[in-house]
Amino acid sequence: MKQKTFTTIMVLVFAACFVSAQELSVEPNTNIKVLSGTTLKVSAGDLVLKSDATGDATLIAFGTVAGDSAIVQRYLPGTATSEIPAWHFISSPVNGMAITDSDWEPGDDDDFYLWYEPSPGTWVNYKNTTVSPTFTGINPGDSLVTGRGYIVNYLGSNPTYNFGSSGLNTGNINITLDKISTKDWDWTAGWNLIGNPYASGLDWSAVSKTNLTEIYAHIYDPNKSGGEGYEAVNGTIASGQGFFVQAVSDEAVIALQPSQQVHTTTQTFLKQGADKLVLRLTGGQYYDETKILLNEASTPEHDFYDASKFFSFNPQVPQLYSLAPDGWQLAINSIDAISETTVIPLSIKVQGSSEMTIKLTEKEGVFEGPTIILHDLLTNIQHELNKVPGYNFIANEEDDPNRFLLKFGAVGIDELPGSAMLHAYMQDNLLYILNPDAPNARVELYNIKGQLILRKEIGRGLQSMSLNVETGIYLVLLRTDETVATRKLFIP
Repeated sequence: MKQKTFTTIMVLVFAACFVSAQELSVEPNTNIKVLSGTTLKVSAGDLVLKSDATGDATLIAFGTVAGDSAIVQRYLPGTATSEIPAWHFISSPVNGMAITDSDWEPGDDDDFYLWYEPSPGTWVNYKNTTVSPTFTGINPGDSLVTGRGYIVNYLGSNPTYNFGSSGLNTGNINITLDKISTKDWDWTAGWNLIGNPYASGLDWSAVSKTNLTEIYAHIYDPNKSGGEGYEAVNGTIASGQGFFVQAVSDEAVIALQPSQQVHTTTQTFLKQGADKLVLRLTGGQYYDETKILLNEASTPEHDFYDASKFFSFNPQVPQLYSLAPDGWQLAINSIDAISETTVIPLSIKVQGSSEMTIKLTEKEGVFEGPTIILHDLLTNIQHELNKVPGYNFIANEEDDPNRFLLKFGAVGIDELPGSAMLHAYMQDNLLYILNPDAPNARVELYNIKGQLILRKEIGRGLQSMSLNVETGIYLVLLRTDETVATRKLFIP
């Protein structure tokens, strides 16, 4: 077979025992599958899988791909300047490629890093050859490591770079993860930047995640709608794409298999269920979204079905996220049920001081029924998002980020069911709660910053509990099986 360039969208399935070609250049959006027991041999030239703004050429190898060399292109959308970088996570689909003298070797105005998980957690610069940890000391060496992710930024507009070496990564690939210790800064241990090692898409939903804390992979998208930032993915991960995952233990292993390869050029960022609620925080030209999903297998605390919140590298993009009861910051919060006692803290991160809007953009399934209430703890305004989807407010970066509560109710917010029964007051450092009806109830106390100060189960009647807090305004919630009642309380 002579040199051939495919210029149309097609799927080629090599089913013969042996197919040879003298250089094979495959156009974007073309798919090749090499079946088991078959060899595709490219001689007297390169196997080239092209990539551009329209998509990627992909190759799934269940059989053998042989030849002198293989090149897989990666198109990097976005324009990077010295003031505004365009960050991309990458991962090599070829084996043993040296970085030096390749397209990926960073110039004076470019950046190339790997993530080193051990405490305190460090971005290690490719150009760092002297200060521990050095790049070649951690990587190790100068070659791109199969299954490892890297973060890069190249000055220019929409470049296309080549991964090139003697051959493609094929077969079973195991990626060993690190989880050394809890960090001494505001993060958690076990996050690893890994990558899709294949020259095709990777169906992340088909990968076993028993060694991970979440079902989602976290991908950084410089062209994300609303402004650059992370997307939580439980679908297809493109060839050449890096992503973050969190290990449950040190030396945990992610086992990737050829059967998990798929032909697609489109990222699937979230497999949406029938029950979802989406809120959007907008400031100027940028916005960010957080999602609440219903999953009966989930728990209130951070678990396998949640997606941790990763913040944009661009501080101008406002950030919106929810908080689990254990304090975990979540981009996607899966809960097992909603009722009139459900309260979800919401937090924001902004730059400077400006007018912002939180808007209810989507609600499906069980979220279509109840009244959805956004409670601003700073102003004590309770805004009914069902009636007016957008809530406008002034935000300042100096404000505490834990500012909002999301509540659910069957009626209007002027008087939630059971509110008349709640009586709360302070005396001699004791918080008194009158619970006249319910045999069992739960008391929660929040400060004006939205932080949970106290949670306690109580019985019927007048109950007291010791409380030592600063002077200020607090929110008391009394939850029963039937209702939730709230009171604002000033504690001198």
